[in-house]
Amino acid sequence: MTIPELVGVVLRQQEWTQQMYEEVEKLKAINNRNSKDSSKPPSSDFLKRTEKAKEMKEEKEEGKKKVGGQEGHKGKTRKGFNRVDRYEILSPEACPKCGS
Repeated sequence: MTIPELVGVVLRQQEWTQQMYEEVEKLKAINNRNSKDSSKPPSSDFLKRTEKAKEMKEEKEEGKKKVGGQEGHKGKTRKGFNRVDRYEILSPEACPKCGS
């Protein structure tokens, strides 16, 4: 190939590269949309999780209390009965179904 032909090839490649770059930037802008800045439904947002969401989740977990009694808390229990002073055995006077 002659020098003018090579220069022409390089110029065409530069134009093609510029077109591809612009198309990639356009597609990035479209892909980065979510339900807040477009007409997409919120259900389509779950596929993208940002690092900010992970950081916020980690912060929430740090401040979260464990289930059950907490350390250093004096528990309270119901006061039970001291002792049974009497008991009675009760039986029905008549059968509720047949009356005998």
